[in-house]
Amino acid sequence: MYLWKYWRDTRIIFSAAVLVIAALFIEILRERVGRVADAHQFANALPVFLLLQSLPLGFLGWFLGSFGIGRDLGEGSGSFLCSRPKNRSYFMWCSWACGLMQLLTIVALANMVLWFQIHRLLLSTGDASHGQISFPDGTSLSLISILCLTCAIVFLLVALVFTLTFSLTVVMKNVRGIIYGAGILVGYMILAARVTHYWHTVRLPNLAIQQFAYSKGQVAGIADHLGVSMAVRLAVILLFPFATQIVLEKMDI
Repeated sequence: MYLWKYWRDTRIIFSAAVLVIAALFIEILRERVGRVADAHQFANALPVFLLLQSLPLGFLGWFLGSFGIGRDLGEGSGSFLCSRPKNRSYFMWCSWACGLMQLLTIVALANMVLWFQIHRLLLSTGDASHGQISFPDGTSLSLISILCLTCAIVFLLVALVFTLTFSLTVVMKNVRGIIYGAGILVGYMILAARVTHYWHTVRLPNLAIQQFAYSKGQVAGIADHLGVSMAVRLAVILLFPFATQIVLEKMDI
């Protein structure tokens, strides 16, 4: 029953996102692809595709983070839900997991469209490498492998934004958590930039995982220790709901 309520609250946003992706796919189908002369330029274009989808999907994760048990607490229905036989944690984990599943679906669809467009461009070069993209450091990966990796990295970023906003909304018992979530994210980016400006050797972790290694401003290959970075990010994402559960259990509603 609660899952249906969460879907009813978020279905317009989810459906709108899917329709935008579908419209983008239709536009790509209608577009004629010119011949690309050099297949090596794809390596340097990949970070652009990563950035282009990270910004709107990050915004979507931030917006969806305001839904769930935190919004219910702010609207007064939370006291009714939390008086049900089920534990409070059930409602929190259900809304958190459903939100992430919606985001995962949207990120996967967006990357499928992205894969289709890059695949068409790759074919326009003659595809002499048979779907492989070569990097200056000598490594070579298939396009589908790179896009799956990109999908995972974008999802981890979106999940971090969603989880932070979701947790703040629950802790504050109000949808205003979405404002504080945005404030923390923007504040952290400003802090990271200022720290690097004044102390050139000190770098705070980026919100987005660095997927590619660079040499002289050009993509050289896949970043070192990428698996470790993804595992750490996943651990941080999971830390938020567990901490939120503890707060919610002790909260006076």
